[in-house]
Amino acid sequence: MRFDEDLLQRELRALRGAQPSHGLGAALAPALGVAIRHFEQIGSTNDEAIEAARRGAEHGTLFIADNQTAGRGRRGRSWASAPGENLLFSLLLRPNLDVRTASRLTLAVGLAVRDAAQAYSRDAARIKWPNDVWVGRKKLAGILVESQLSGNRLDSVVIGVGVNVLSRDLPSELADLATSLALCEAPDGAPELSREGVLARLLIQLERRISEFEQLGLAAMLDELRVHDALLGARVKVDDRHGVARGIDQNGALVLEEAGGNLFRVETGTVEFA
Repeated sequence: MRFDEDLLQRELRALRGAQPSHGLGAALAPALGVAIRHFEQIGSTNDEAIEAARRGAEHGTLFIADNQTAGRGRRGRSWASAPGENLLFSLLLRPNLDVRTASRLTLAVGLAVRDAAQAYSRDAARIKWPNDVWVGRKKLAGILVESQLSGNRLDSVVIGVGVNVLSRDLPSELADLATSLALCEAPDGAPELSREGVLARLLIQLERRISEFEQLGLAAMLDELRVHDALLGARVKVDDRHGVARGIDQNGALVLEEAGGNLFRVETGTVEFA
């Protein structure tokens, strides 16, 4: 099914009209998705957005695809999706951020994805450090943030997001690992499920979260990250280390309690339940 840009804009107008006029950054956050580049098929929306950034594309430009042939996730992993069923998009940002803090934006984006997804799921959507959103112990969404520098200055950031929305027949190799909003039990009063509706809610949440991150940093979100942390208190393996996940610190690292009570900060790695 082809993505409907007009429906997205109608959904955005309705949601923005229903927002309260107060709150941190509510009136200051630049609108996202005003400029849209839609592709029925493309290699990677992130690659397209990075090239567009080099050519001077504006902040908030949205790159969305019905199908990706070379979608990728963190550490070069592939991201596969049936054409027309799920959200595959990238956002070009030109944020007011220090180069050293840009990588932490992934967790703020994770909260935005979680917030948008929760409208469609009775079960809790949670953040799985560093870049996934889960429902139960199944992956619902993945995030890939890539920064572009100009000398020592942050020139642009591309946020790539994949959300499983309409998929019901997942491949057998993914059925125990992944889920979709269509497979979640909808809460009472849930909005009608569509890619356009989910994306509209997600863009609204991203506007809020990015503004909050620019103004206050990740520290302002630590309480929420703790509440929605899929790993908190679980025994996990991070590459060659084992321990109990004790939360996410203000620099975006996973805190791992190893045997004997030693606390170790994990800044990058692949996490598995032990």
